[in-house]
Amino acid sequence: MKPTKLCVGVLAPDLSGAHGWSQAAVSVIRALVRQGVAVRVVASRRSPDLDDLPVLKVLPDVVPPERFTLARLLACYPRVRHFLQGCDVLQNMVEVYAPLAALFAARLPVFMMGNGTYVNLPRMRRFPVGALYRWAFLRSTMICISHYTERTARAVLPALKTHVVTYAVGAPTLRGVTRAPAPVPTVLTVGGVKARKGTLELVEAMAQVRDVLPDVRCLVVGRADESHAYTRRVRAAIVQHHLEDTVTLTGFVDDATLRAYYAQAHVFVLPSVNNGYHFEGFGLVHLEASSLGLPVIGTTGCGVEDAVVHGETGLLVSQERLAQELPAAILTLLQDSALARRLGENGARRAAAYSWDDVARAFLALYDAHVGSA
Repeated sequence: MKPTKLCVGVLAPDLSGAHGWSQAAVSVIRALVRQGVAVRVVASRRSPDLDDLPVLKVLPDVVPPERFTLARLLACYPRVRHFLQGCDVLQNMVEVYAPLAALFAARLPVFMMGNGTYVNLPRMRRFPVGALYRWAFLRSTMICISHYTERTARAVLPALKTHVVTYAVGAPTLRGVTRAPAPVPTVLTVGGVKARKGTLELVEAMAQVRDVLPDVRCLVVGRADESHAYTRRVRAAIVQHHLEDTVTLTGFVDDATLRAYYAQAHVFVLPSVNNGYHFEGFGLVHLEASSLGLPVIGTTGCGVEDAVVHGETGLLVSQERLAQELPAAILTLLQDSALARRLGENGARRAAAYSWDDVARAFLALYDAHVGSA
């Protein structure tokens, strides 16, 4: 007899919404609940509660990562197994938790997210940890958030079972943003000062943009670790190109300030750069900017290709030719207001047409194929 209501156990990082993994997990959980699913959540030890859902807080943190993560995962297995009794499906939201999720594979279908960089865990980690992740991945069905992520995961493990379900937009921090572009051309990027975010390449591009548009401004929002060599390289480039009055590294900002930055921007730019095994699994921040009507610029050769439709919602430039293509793309959108407006409007419509409820329904279709109930 089929159960009257599907019950899904979810392994999630903290439920604070403070980082991408957390935001996605909370959005998926709430969307599953709206679809009539019973959800039991196993979250990190320092996680807050989530609505009135049952939450077991025993998992190691992933942001920042804890030491001895594998040992901690195995140690909490008995409590997790007891808590998830009666569940029909296990949904793991973070690749790091795969060894724990795999222990349930003999009892119920296990799905795990392929979010990006960590689909490389089987080859990022040395033996025996890499072998453990290889075993764990192969005992799950991976739901990849972009086609690029799926191709990468399949390159690591050709026998891996995969599906693609892209994420939706709906960040509460961006609610209520009303566009009020600044009086000077303003470029915005959100994600911190990181090699994978292409911060240095953006600074180099702004030097060329400034030569054409002297009053242009660029806001780099997010963490700038002053102890990190990469941050020092970015600051040195700002000084070298005399961009002190052009590029601002804002550091972390509160939600109100972030909304104000989005409101005043003319174009959103995040030129993701693959850095070894590290890559952008999706372009959620691009999609969020699109939802506000901003034209966006991203790069090919990563998951951003599923978030930005080139020539329709924004522009995609080649990672290999960033020095040539990125300044030209920024200038195009800053100088062609009709094109920028068209791309922004298209992006807002596309973002609005796909919700987290659509994501949940796609998950349920996959679950249904394995348990015969949804």
